[in-house]
Amino acid sequence: MLLDGYDYKHWLIVMEFSENPKPSNGEMIASSVKTLGAVVKSEEEANKKIYLVCTMTYTGFGALISEELSYKVNRLPSVLWVLPSSYLDVPNKDYGGDLFFDGKVINRPQFHFNERQNIRKKASAPI
Repeated sequence: MLLDGYDYKHWLIVMEFSENPKPSNGEMIASSVKTLGAVVKSEEEANKKIYLVCTMTYTGFGALISEELSYKVNRLPSVLWVLPSSYLDVPNKDYGGDLFFDGKVINRPQFHFNERQNIRKKASAPI
């Protein structure tokens, strides 16, 4: 079953970063650009191919690349997973994350997984 937005052109690349010391959001985004740049032959081209970045819910980025290039990205250091991306907001055809346009991050409200986990823990705690 394919989810809305699967087109094997939009890919979600999940990166793995050190926790000690944890890199800044800017450092993680720069690393994402550098990682994709290694496959598309330049960071300038990578800046054009990346359409979203995320450093909160997960660490990674979305890239508009061919399936063939997705396999090459998957073999790079620090890349944990490469998955076909799907819409998080189907009616608006939105892949989620912070938008990334020509090397610039456009921050948007994010779902924070850890906050939701804490709410569940509090709700299930004995009184």
